[in-house]
Amino acid sequence: MKNLLEYLPPSMPDTAFIVEDNFLQGLRTKRKGDTFQIVSNFKESFPTPFSDEWQPIEEILAPVERMLVALGNPERASLILPDSIFRMQVVDIDNYPKEETELQKILLWQARRTLGHPVEDLRVKHFILEKEANFAKVWLSAAPKEIFNIFENCFEKFNCHIGFITSPSMALYDLFKEKGLFSSLSMTLLISITENSLTFLFVHKGEPLFFRTKEFKGAYSYLERISQEIKLTLLYQKEQTSGIPLKKVFYRVTADGIEFPISEFDEETEIVSIDSLNVLSYEKKMEPPIVLPLLSAVRE
Repeated sequence: MKNLLEYLPPSMPDTAFIVEDNFLQGLRTKRKGDTFQIVSNFKESFPTPFSDEWQPIEEILAPVERMLVALGNPERASLILPDSIFRMQVVDIDNYPKEETELQKILLWQARRTLGHPVEDLRVKHFILEKEANFAKVWLSAAPKEIFNIFENCFEKFNCHIGFITSPSMALYDLFKEKGLFSSLSMTLLISITENSLTFLFVHKGEPLFFRTKEFKGAYSYLERISQEIKLTLLYQKEQTSGIPLKKVFYRVTADGIEFPISEFDEETEIVSIDSLNVLSYEKKMEPPIVLPLLSAVRE
């Protein structure tokens, strides 16, 4: 079986699921012209897995079965797992190999350096940002195999094939790029705040540049920690990009009671909530921070 993150079906299914904020949510859609009609949707409490802690398949079978029944027992679906499951980075390859097997070895070695997992425990996806002669600049995404296997096997037990797995930030990146929301010249940040994580995806000239996700566990001042992590990440990125200004921030907040800390950013930076965007037309049965990643995963 090929690496699961490499699956990109020729046509996307009409059903997508997301695991986030201690909920399992899903929707089934059909198109009416340029508008998505949400045929059915589902939401149930479901402990969000951390990158190093996840439930055995026996504990997730029942809620998955209830969701599939509620959505009409789809045979194919896309799955969105928390950003914190993934690690992503730009990788320079000086001698880009001709053989796919050699490329996989290089990518797995690079991913191991980032994740700290044994190579055999990783699944990887990549796409080329730049290629000239034997040199290539590649966007590499990696995640532990085990959590993918758990969800894939769980859905297969109910005859539903998960053909595409992504994260909320990457689903939104694909959507925003298609809709022309990333400037071809400047730096943009897509930032996501959930109940237990904070994720940054920097985009430069329309291409992903830097990804960072931070999980939060235990008791702490959540708002203070968010502000601290934003300060540190903005400082780091400014140093890494020789001071390229951050022109725009798209933010997504799914955590209850959290207001986005606009004051942490320069006055010159445009701050935009994804709630205010009209990038897709859909029936308002679900809130934008959840529905936009889901719809992105079912677009034809």
